[in-house]
Amino acid sequence: MRIVEVLRRGVPETVERLRPGPRPILVVYLALLVVLLTLVVAPLAFLLGGSLWSTDPFTAGGQFTLANYVSTYLDPRTYELLGNTLIVATGTTLWANVVGVGMAWVIVRTDTPFRGFLESAVVVPYVLPSYLLAIAYIFVFGPEIGLFNRVLDALFGVTLSIYSFWGIVFVKGISYAPLCFLMTRASFANFDSALEDAARVGGAGVLTTLRTVTLPMVAPTVTASLLLIFTKGLETFSVPAILGLPASPPIYVFSTRIWRALSLQTPPNYGLATALATALVVLAGTGLLVQRRATGVQERFSTVGGHGVRLRRFEIGGWRWVVLLAAAAFLFAGIVLPFGVLLVASVSSVWFGELFFRSESVSLTLEHYRTLFGMADFLTAATNSLLLATVGAFAGMLLATLSSHFVVKGGGDRSGLVARTSAVVDYVTYVPAAVPGIVFATGVLWFVLTVPTFGLYGSLWLLGLAYVAHHLPIATRTTHGAIAQLDDELEEQARIEGAGPLRVIRDIVLPLVDRHFVAGFLLLFVSMLRELSISILLYSRESLVLPVLIFNMKLVGEYETLAALGVVMTVLVVAVLAVARHWTDVSLVE
Repeated sequence: MRIVEVLRRGVPETVERLRPGPRPILVVYLALLVVLLTLVVAPLAFLLGGSLWSTDPFTAGGQFTLANYVSTYLDPRTYELLGNTLIVATGTTLWANVVGVGMAWVIVRTDTPFRGFLESAVVVPYVLPSYLLAIAYIFVFGPEIGLFNRVLDALFGVTLSIYSFWGIVFVKGISYAPLCFLMTRASFANFDSALEDAARVGGAGVLTTLRTVTLPMVAPTVTASLLLIFTKGLETFSVPAILGLPASPPIYVFSTRIWRALSLQTPPNYGLATALATALVVLAGTGLLVQRRATGVQERFSTVGGHGVRLRRFEIGGWRWVVLLAAAAFLFAGIVLPFGVLLVASVSSVWFGELFFRSESVSLTLEHYRTLFGMADFLTAATNSLLLATVGAFAGMLLATLSSHFVVKGGGDRSGLVARTSAVVDYVTYVPAAVPGIVFATGVLWFVLTVPTFGLYGSLWLLGLAYVAHHLPIATRTTHGAIAQLDDELEEQARIEGAGPLRVIRDIVLPLVDRHFVAGFLLLFVSMLRELSISILLYSRESLVLPVLIFNMKLVGEYETLAALGVVMTVLVVAVLAVARHWTDVSLVE
């Protein structure tokens, strides 16, 4: 009857009569806005308010004050923290981009052998938690248990300590290099080789062409990569905590000093923590805004003409084997060496830098795995981590899909309210990208200690909500582009048939963006499974998760069992991605 009525009355009149009124759409939209403001804006507002208040969340009363900022920023140690943070961020940025951009050029623009294998292998450190890489390298270059330190001591009488600035920069650079590769790979592939051919005809060599033509052409993307890694280097917590705190003297950066002020000092120094956290938000947020502007410039920077792109690889002769060796060295340093030693340590009866097959005092054993699987804390942490990652990733993608539908499509609202205010939703879902995890957790902590939250403090629910809020930018980055590609006619037809906004999303939007939804789910799953900076401040014994268990075991020095736990978590992450790729044919980094 609906089809007949459409034909008889005409589409415009029937659409107006059959389409649901604005109320259901606005109710959903306003509910979404309330949820986002509660999850994202409220913790940050309490963080800022707490930094300007004279008492902590447990003490009644108090008044507005600037004392927290005055005492913090008149202390010379704060500027030592700033210097340490800038050293780590700058060193990480340079090292990661040299490796990542270099690998992109080698794989995309040269005739280096085994490029397909290199392209698949180079992204592996991206999916593994950086703190696992740091743990693994302790077994390689640790002062007392490092395998290579024993070799260096025997051969040259010297040792290296991973507990240092170079150790932090080295590990974080390897961890972020795949991100630089992914950001710049397309730029190397998408400009016309004729530009390089012209330089070669003019007598320029490979390196001269790279310096004078190739790099200037991809400069916008490389600049965006530099700024993004610098921002991430400012906010990083896990590697500086694992490799910086055991140094002599300890190396503190902003994030680790905030953690110490809240977790190790008695009573917790909320004033110092919130004052440092606010400064870190300003630093990271500024870097992210500059990076977004650079990305906008890059998107307008075109070298592709109407005649199409001709990709011609440099023939670098015998140097291709040297380049292949250098690429293989990165993969060896980033994957094979650290995780190979971690695996060996996990099956050694005792670990002090000796291989079980070369030492009479060390034997092969699976005892550490039996110990691990017999630990109640491990079973609790594994269950909680898998539950949080699965449910949190699904909830995050649903929230992101709903947000993107209103931001990109307007949700079918004809009143104009969504169109006029959807920029608020877009901004709120992006804000957490500028807020370091340890800082966001500080805001959440102040929030739940100040207002009635019905038992959320210390619960698994609190971790899950914090995970979803902080990882919204990752989710919406996936859903914005997917929903923008949908034809408006499909949703319009559903509304003609009387479908409400939620049904349109369920029956039209989700089925059509399912591939992007799965890719985003995998990205969120892995990100939540390895989340340490938020968990370290918000967990309790009942909400213990694997990253915190790894961190705590490192603090007490249970190295053999720690190695076994590191291997288990590595296998878990790789297995989940492999199964997802097999069943859905969706890759995390495609």
